[in-house]
Amino acid sequence: MTDTTHKHTDRLQWFRDARFGLFMHWGPYSQLRRGEWVKVRDRIPDADYTRMASGWRAEAYDPDVWARTAVAAGMRYVVLTTKHCDGFCLFPTATTDFCAPRRGPGRDLIEPYVAACRRHGLKVGFYFSLCDWHHPDFVDHYDPTDVAAWSKPMPDPAAMARYVDLHHRQVRELMTQYGPVDLLWFDGNYLGPQAMRSAELVAMVRSLQPQIVINDRSGLPEDYATPEGVLSPSAPSRTWELCDSTHIGWGIEADDPALYSTAQDLVGRLADCAGAGGNFLLNVGPQADGLFPPRVNEQLREVGQWLGRHGDAIYGTVAGPTGRQSWGVTTQRDETVYAISFEGVRTLRVPGWQSRIRDARLIDGGAPVGFRQGTAGLDLELPRLDPMATVVALTLAEPPVVRPGLPASESDGRIVLTANRAQITGTKLYCNCDALGGRLCFWSEAADTARWQFEAPVAGRFAVQVEYSNIPAAAGSRFAVAVTGGRIEAVAQSSGSWLRFRRDDVGELDLAAGEQTLILTPVNMGAGGLMCLRRIVLTPCT
Repeated sequence: MTDTTHKHTDRLQWFRDARFGLFMHWGPYSQLRRGEWVKVRDRIPDADYTRMASGWRAEAYDPDVWARTAVAAGMRYVVLTTKHCDGFCLFPTATTDFCAPRRGPGRDLIEPYVAACRRHGLKVGFYFSLCDWHHPDFVDHYDPTDVAAWSKPMPDPAAMARYVDLHHRQVRELMTQYGPVDLLWFDGNYLGPQAMRSAELVAMVRSLQPQIVINDRSGLPEDYATPEGVLSPSAPSRTWELCDSTHIGWGIEADDPALYSTAQDLVGRLADCAGAGGNFLLNVGPQADGLFPPRVNEQLREVGQWLGRHGDAIYGTVAGPTGRQSWGVTTQRDETVYAISFEGVRTLRVPGWQSRIRDARLIDGGAPVGFRQGTAGLDLELPRLDPMATVVALTLAEPPVVRPGLPASESDGRIVLTANRAQITGTKLYCNCDALGGRLCFWSEAADTARWQFEAPVAGRFAVQVEYSNIPAAAGSRFAVAVTGGRIEAVAQSSGSWLRFRRDDVGELDLAAGEQTLILTPVNMGAGGLMCLRRIVLTPCT
């Protein structure tokens, strides 16, 4: 290994160990409470948007409150939008008067943010958009609603040069005005790395901030990958981070509680990332005044309380040896494997587990956990359950070995087929993963199907339960669940929100023993699509 590789590893180690960060989308758009893309989505003319931005005051902004909230939530680093695609800079810049010190708030909003992070021991990250809807050359040369056209260089080379130079100059200002910066989160490089001169830009950043960690959205691979909303781990040697939000959207939207995830959902995403060896960057859209929405404060407080009891299973760990299970995931540190379960059952089965275990205990309080190993794998007997997620620390007597195999029955005979274990077909259907089982989202095409292969230990009749969410517009959609020799149809009801799940008993199916395939297909769909599916549970009929 070369010295350069050693330095690279050391520079990224804090990031890999941190596992959990706070993302914040905040700017003049927060006044409208319709997300950070409101200018384009609502076709607001630039002059009108500029007047609106000038009225922004950020009157309750106190980054010490942000930092204390992040620390209490168990977060280790923060990334704030210094400039989003609307072009409004939260920092002083010589490139434009469309910035916080000259309009609206009348002050630099970044300096106190940096100082607060430092005071509270948080790593400092800057988000920076490489797209600028306010720049005169953007306004002159692009249709702001035609996103596909933004990837085409401007026909006027001089205008193109001015547009690219602006971004380089603004990044230089960010890298020279605030002391050490730990992380730079590029976004919005629709033009691509060559037109944006990304190699030159990144070289400049590294010359000014040698220890900085940089994401891949300049169009260059750099230090780590940034999947958005959908957990898609990189190659084993590649560092990565999932970014997702506390609510539907990034900038603040309406106050409707149905738009916000539950705290358990957020812990599930964090655990899923850690279980696959990645970080979770959780977004908050602060209110225009600078306060977090009350629901977000509740979410983060609950997440922080859980991490206060179970943080050893997340921080500084690597991907666990088991992959996703019906009940959750595993992480590992040295000779300890952490099983993180979101199931409300006392007996957990780890199928295919082959290695000897020296000890098993709840991470919260240290109560002993009974365990037994057999041909089906490892069964853990939990003395009690945590209402959010229960964590068992397994002390290994030898390196972990887990035999791969199809999903099989739980210790109680149920067969649990989670969304994150499905094989899916279709143009829009995808799995948004979390350790609660994942969610099959955007089920909007008649040809979209989900298929599971599994092992039925015995032949028999099984009751079928489907866990899903649905909005009122999708209520009444029909779907079919089929196995060899059997098929049932059911109606998807409304759960009130895509983020609130319900469990419906939909019928019974006969299964033969051995390898089976179950397929879920749409029969007809309402205007809102079919459903957002989390899992199918097959329970033996008595």
